[in-house]
Amino acid sequence: YTTLFRSGKYSNAFQERIRGKNIKVEHALSGAQEIAKLPMQMWNFMLEYCIAGHHSGLPDGGTKADSADMATLHGILKRRAEDYFSYKNEVHTEIPDNHIEKILKKCRNCEELIEVYAFLTRYIYSCLTDADFIDTEHFVCPYTDRMVTGDFRKAYERVCAFIDGFKAETILQKSRGDIQKQVYKSMDDDSDIYTINMPTGSGKTLCSIRAALEMAIEKDKKRIIYVIPYVSIIEQTAEIFNDIFGDVLPVIQHQSNFDFDREDQDENALASDKIKKACENWDAPLIVTTNIQFFESLYNYRSSRLRKLHNLSNSIVIFDEVHMLPSEYIQPCIKAIGYITKFIGSKALLMSATMPDYSKFI
Repeated sequence: YTTLFRSGKYSNAFQERIRGKNIKVEHALSGAQEIAKLPMQMWNFMLEYCIAGHHSGLPDGGTKADSADMATLHGILKRRAEDYFSYKNEVHTEIPDNHIEKILKKCRNCEELIEVYAFLTRYIYSCLTDADFIDTEHFVCPYTDRMVTGDFRKAYERVCAFIDGFKAETILQKSRGDIQKQVYKSMDDDSDIYTINMPTGSGKTLCSIRAALEMAIEKDKKRIIYVIPYVSIIEQTAEIFNDIFGDVLPVIQHQSNFDFDREDQDENALASDKIKKACENWDAPLIVTTNIQFFESLYNYRSSRLRKLHNLSNSIVIFDEVHMLPSEYIQPCIKAIGYITKFIGSKALLMSATMPDYSKFI
């Protein structure tokens, strides 16, 4: 289905444009119009939204009364497209499996159906736009290297050795060790969401990254995303991780104060350009970021934000100081955590010294 988003590029006008002719061609609407012609399925509108907005951002739906000059989906579908039908000689449209329909049919009410439908639409949009960005990048710069790799197992061994190196002589030190052991034991089950309720000074940061690394290895997860409310804590946490295992598991900071071109990068640090590219779509094994960056990746409508969403799948997401989630947005934040664990195969670790009761928001 999503290959149809390229169909507008088969028009003569678009081919003239990419060969240097200074003309304006709207190619995004062609694929959306082709989807609209297909037999109606629950996911058709999802793909119409994604294809129509793969450059400009997900559009509003609008109404059937909207005219062609309006920027809504209904308006876009009424616009005249260039002759692009030669795409049918190369692109074959296949009807996908009805997995999305199975998910939607499990929704308990209309409100939940709309919210899940919107989330899945943004997820598909993320897959589409990130692939489009990377394809374009490879076309313009064929030798671009954006690969960021790391070794979870070696990082886990480093963290374990570091934690085991702490003394356990005083009552406080022994208590800290006992609390950490309880945390590791509580994560032996196959839950999707875990809570780490540890008092201040008991080693939550090291305990959580050790637990996440162990889980990533055992569950074959592709990345760990550490979400923190304050920039100052991010810098402190990233420095701790870099000191312990930065040479075997690069720490990608995605926050507003981070200087990609800082002069103190040592020979083991990633090149500035590669760090920037990893922050575009979070295609890296370890990301340390802010609450704002994380939740914008789930709820925004722009491709520059949403292209990260699909890389939240099959991951371990740690929410440090989870009690600091914004109270005015607490319900959508909690629902977002539910979406990534229920629908895209991720695990969430909620961590705090004062763990709130979020059950009434679920």
